[in-house]
Amino acid sequence: MIKRLLLASALVLFFSSLTPLFPAQNRVIRVQQPAIHGDIITVSRAGTAFAKPDLGILTMAIQSSEPLVEEATTDNVQKAKAVESALAALGFSHDQYKITSVVFGRDGANGAGGVQYVQPNQAPPMGYSVSQYVYVFFDGPELNDVAQLGEKVAGAIEALRKAGATPTSPSLGPGRFYPPQSRAAMVVYTIKDSDKYEREALQQALQRAKEAAQDVATTMQVQLVKLDSVRTGFLSRAYPMRNGLTPLDGLPYRFYSDRSDEVQISANATLNYIFK
Repeated sequence: MIKRLLLASALVLFFSSLTPLFPAQNRVIRVQQPAIHGDIITVSRAGTAFAKPDLGILTMAIQSSEPLVEEATTDNVQKAKAVESALAALGFSHDQYKITSVVFGRDGANGAGGVQYVQPNQAPPMGYSVSQYVYVFFDGPELNDVAQLGEKVAGAIEALRKAGATPTSPSLGPGRFYPPQSRAAMVVYTIKDSDKYEREALQQALQRAKEAAQDVATTMQVQLVKLDSVRTGFLSRAYPMRNGLTPLDGLPYRFYSDRSDEVQISANATLNYIFK
């Protein structure tokens, strides 16, 4: 019993001494403190890799609201055709944009059954809504030229607006908007193949967790006998999750950023060591 108390005290002192090593930064990674259960030391650490985006995604929405669902559907079909014509006129091929499948709903409700945001003193709309996402993709050399990219994105936004599309948060879906003070970016960035960076982040997390476990054992004056279990994971689709949002519907990419120069890929590892 006394030995356990001494070991616990040593552990507290050890981690208190580490506090100055982790100054506040813009990116905050929560790290689980080591725990002692019986003869098991549990340590969790995170690892992060950074990739240069190779794809930008502009998100807008096509939405129609009418008293009758047939009227809303007809209106939405016409807007979708106008959007396709507008993108073709700008030189976008079919593989450079995507229009998602139609979502039917009732005005005044979101996909989770809640009530969508409306302006103060404004009555919620009644009727039916028909909506779709429009994703426009930007890649290649234009991602390296901020001025060229901004000009092309602005041109696409204006053309889509004239065709009947509206700006929307990529997280909530067509017709489901944030209050003005909390809307997400219309353009987000990703990397098409993140495997290399996922491995890098995971290896970093594993190595940090292994070193931390050894530091704990040294401080406690015990010996690590063997690795009992490993648990790993990724902060998949990191950009939307970091803002409490849902992923971009219908797209296969795993990590997103609102920065055109950097995508953050984060992994975590939890190691359980038996000690004596």
